[in-house]
Amino acid sequence: MTAPPTAQQNCPLCGQANLCAIANNAEAKHCWCMDATIPPSLIEQANQGSDEKICICQTCAQQTNLLAKNLNKEPL
Repeated sequence: MTAPPTAQQNCPLCGQANLCAIANNAEAKHCWCMDATIPPSLIEQANQGSDEKICICQTCAQQTNLLAKNLNKEPL
């Protein structure tokens, strides 16, 4: 039986697993976010009211970038 995920392992925006390498005790270089564009405003929104940084998931990052692209704007 595996332990339930910690708060750091779930995306604060959608609640799904964020697949953060660091939260899973792996090296940051193995994290999906090292090759991703994540809008700083999205990270700020996700961590609003929190004393610790919690990673968003790849889906939320991709959806935000897609929305910005569809609106013909730079990533938020």
